[in-house]
Amino acid sequence: MTENNVFVECQDLIKIYADEKNRVRVPALRGLEMKVLKGEISLVVGPSGSGKSTLLNILAGNLKPSAGIVIVGDTDIAKFTRAQMVDYRRRRVGVVWQLPQMNLVWELSASQNIQVPMRILGLTREERMKRTKELLEEVELLDRAHHKPTQLSGGEIQRISLAVALANHPELVVLDEPTGELDSQTSEKIVAFFEKINKDLGVTMILATHDRRLMAKGYRTMLLVDGRITSVRRGFADESNIPVYSDAFGALQIPISLRETFKSREDILLSRENEEVFKLHVPKLEDE
Repeated sequence: MTENNVFVECQDLIKIYADEKNRVRVPALRGLEMKVLKGEISLVVGPSGSGKSTLLNILAGNLKPSAGIVIVGDTDIAKFTRAQMVDYRRRRVGVVWQLPQMNLVWELSASQNIQVPMRILGLTREERMKRTKELLEEVELLDRAHHKPTQLSGGEIQRISLAVALANHPELVVLDEPTGELDSQTSEKIVAFFEKINKDLGVTMILATHDRRLMAKGYRTMLLVDGRITSVRRGFADESNIPVYSDAFGALQIPISLRETFKSREDILLSRENEEVFKLHVPKLEDE
């Protein structure tokens, strides 16, 4: 990974949800470390409750972390004031949520939905219409400009949602399970549009997903477990060479499939075979 091409970086990112009534504190992110390159498509995968939605909401500017650094471009958005965060959401980030009703206003047409973010920024009608036409052509739905969401298919709704997210030329687009509500054939078409827009516009995309078809495409895939990245890979892991992740503190995050082997051990050794190869030695316990 080229350091000067890193566009999104999280350092020691912590988010704790506090229930003051019941005096309960629930950690969702526990010192997460993550880097995403400018202009790439990256996947965040992991079981329910692993922290994916919390991470996306922080990147989208909807949540403020409890601690840590969140660099987007050259700015630490974790330090933003409320006003700065509102401006960030309006200008620099686009979001596509899994549920269509969170992305679109059902009473408005496709064209009108795309114009909503631009209206908020006060763009002129001429500017809005020009950008709307460009985006409808980009997602190949110019002929659906005046259709309302109820008149569109599931795949068309997601494409319009993507156009809305791109309306104000964002640097970053985060997508929460964008293919989760779609059948396999429609999902393939939606992924093709993600790739097309990524290539045409150079926008950085971070997708949270459970879709194995997306993982199989070879995008950089970060496995999130218990609020931390535990491995980074492309496609599916080779079971004979299981990837582990080393964070900025030098801690190795062990994949969940190996947790029982490595849990609470003080006798694990890291040996250097040569300049490129290191091996972990885990002695067999007496009762094994």
